[in-house]
Amino acid sequence: MDVLYAVMNIPAKGREASVNDQEIVKRVRIDGSSAEWASFKIYLGELPPETAFVLLRVLGERLPFGVDLETAVNDASDVPGLIVAGAALMVRATRIRGMDTADRVEDQAWERYFMCREQAEQFLRNAVTVQPENGLAASWLMANAVDSDEDVKSKAYGILTKAANVPISGYSKLLSANTEKWGGSHDAMWQVARDCANVRWPWSAALIAKAHYEQWLYLDMMDDRPVAQYEADAYFGSQVIRDELLNISSAINNAHSDDPYEAVFAHDVLAAVLAEAGFRKAAAEHLRHVGKFGDPALLTGGPWWRRSLIRVLKGLPPW
Repeated sequence: MDVLYAVMNIPAKGREASVNDQEIVKRVRIDGSSAEWASFKIYLGELPPETAFVLLRVLGERLPFGVDLETAVNDASDVPGLIVAGAALMVRATRIRGMDTADRVEDQAWERYFMCREQAEQFLRNAVTVQPENGLAASWLMANAVDSDEDVKSKAYGILTKAANVPISGYSKLLSANTEKWGGSHDAMWQVARDCANVRWPWSAALIAKAHYEQWLYLDMMDDRPVAQYEADAYFGSQVIRDELLNISSAINNAHSDDPYEAVFAHDVLAAVLAEAGFRKAAAEHLRHVGKFGDPALLTGGPWWRRSLIRVLKGLPPW
């Protein structure tokens, strides 16, 4: 079976990225053979951290369910293979569950969902056992732990904080794991956002913007207190919050990176948050920055999200 799963299109003009654009745009075909996986793993190892994280997410999104991911792993010491298998299985689990609330997920989906996540966790734990400092493995382990109990989250957190070359998405997953909607609290989420925002300035400042979005979203959709909707409606009216978002926006617009998908992450987050805050012109500018990096279907958020945001920026309903 010859599976075309991704075309990463990142133009060189207007950025300083040290990514080989000829390789990025190359169509990679995976047929499950050891030769194909070997080539992919070498290619993955040449990418900067966030670009590698995004490529693995796209792999998980595009790879048919029938592909046996164990064939990507040569042996117990094959860290790249363990990461590939673990990341793809984690995304596969998300695809099986879908984006509905838990009460609307079909019963038969849960068994497959948890099975994939357990397999993903095992692969990724094996990877960080061999290479505790591997930031890509630690980030995917954190991603897999978001919908887990506190013990699993705590262990993944400890591994992530000791790793090197952590993709910004790894810190984003840590933030998600600490949100109130995933069993954490606003205080815990903000502690993560403020701590991690110092890790990779300025791109990591987008984590603060994400935390604002998560707190507003919880108030707007999940908080059952009578006053919650009032607080949600007033949230982005705070001048302190508005000033902070605009300062982050300015820093990100003026930033440069050797990893182009750090920029994609940051601009994508700012576009969403600023649109909700009513800064539509600024949000549109961030969206244009995202558009410089190729096919939106391969970027954070996905095509449906981008279509909805574009409608919001035009003053239309998101549907």
